Amino acid sequence: MFNPLLRSWEKYFTIAQWDQRGAGKTFHRNGKDGSGSITFGRLAQDGIEVAEYLCSKLNQPKLILIGSSVGSLTGLLMASLHPELFYAYVGTDQNAPDPEHIYYQSRLDAFRSIGSKKGIQLMEKMGPDVSKWSMDDFKQNNQLVVKAIRGVPNMIMDLILPSMIASPDHKLSDIFDIFKGMDFSLEHLYDELIHFDYSRFNNRFELPFFIFHGESDIITPTAVAKMYYEVIEAPYKEFVTIRHAGHLACFGRPDQFLDELIHRVRPLATVKR
Repeated sequence: MFNPLLRSWEKYFTIAQWDQRGAGKTFHRNGKDGSGSITFGRLAQDGIEVAEYLCSKLNQPKLILIGSSVGSLTGLLMASLHPELFYAYVGTDQNAPDPEHIYYQSRLDAFRSIGSKKGIQLMEKMGPDVSKWSMDDFKQNNQLVVKAIRGVPNMIMDLILPSMIASPDHKLSDIFDIFKGMDFSLEHLYDELIHFDYSRFNNRFELPFFIFHGESDIITPTAVAKMYYEVIEAPYKEFVTIRHAGHLACFGRPDQFLDELIHRVRPLATVKR
């Protein structure tokens, strides 16, 4: 559904977007009973299969891997398991460990800034330790925090809903399936999401490592992503701020995101092979 937003990218890249297991049209085709086991490990293995297929299909030795939001966790796993398949990993809306509870404080501050008593009360009830949040509270919190987004494209009202409604490739039933798939996948992944084991990577990746992050992201706070970037070891790494962007930065500011890809990442794929 985001294809029109990324149309300008196609002058420089072949774009492959993936409706993963339990999501979108894949969920429509397979349903709950046909989706099998959904874990981050399983999704990463699926992603490796997709990457291998694309390399063969496009007659390319490697790809550039972009992981967004929850997909950034799948992306980290793919990059760690098979770095030889990728010229680089680009994380955006990057999930990251948060020992200083910035995630909690940024949301609490957002609710206070708009005077949302309901949001403040929910945050205080949930507390700063994300690992103790219930899935129901997490979902309610996300619904409220989206309303607190100011000054940057709103991920629901400005990006997701307009893209769904305008997409020539999605019928009304497909739109319902997208939301059904989100709920279905969250039920399977929630516990692993809030207890995600970043230590498995030992802060080391064997490929160029980029984070392109919205400067005003409160869903996956920019400061948390930057702290994670600072401890990462990689052959080459860069942290890039996407200006005037929040969550889903590559869709909110596709032109700047493309410019950064062209000048920072694409040269890695165009050197002599």
